[in-house]
Amino acid sequence: MQDLLTQPMLLIPLTTVVLLIFAAGYIYTMVQNNKKIIAEQQSKLEEIQKSEQRYKALFENSVAGMMKFDFLTFEILEANETLRNMFSCTTNAELQNIFSEILTEDFYGIEPLLKMQGYVDAIEIQYTTAKDIVRRYLFSARKELHGNSAAAVIVYITAQRLLG
Repeated sequence: MQDLLTQPMLLIPLTTVVLLIFAAGYIYTMVQNNKKIIAEQQSKLEEIQKSEQRYKALFENSVAGMMKFDFLTFEILEANETLRNMFSCTTNAELQNIFSEILTEDFYGIEPLLKMQGYVDAIEIQYTTAKDIVRRYLFSARKELHGNSAAAVIVYITAQRLLG
């Protein structure tokens, strides 16, 4: 060992080899950790995608009318087929026009309730069809965690309720 320390020509390559081995070990460890992190993130992303698919299937196949809307502007962001059928329309733009027509004082009370409570429970709205048929619906909504959007469920009331 004494001979190695006295001969710099042997010490420099040996030290370089030892440092390269440590560097290779460090790089290998970092690559393995990154592969683990990427695999975990990919797994979480797949779970989120599956959850979104389940939500979308529930949303589209629901027997209740459902929509996502901006409660400040009442712009319909998404609506399911059931809701469009309830109002006898085929597109969200047509549905948006109908909602623009039926906005009443009760309906405008939705915004402050969603801001304060985070939900609206069973507001009755009325819509008169092109054939002068009066229909009544119950509207319930819950504010989403972020932004000004809310998810709503709208149910057609088949019988006129008795006021007493």
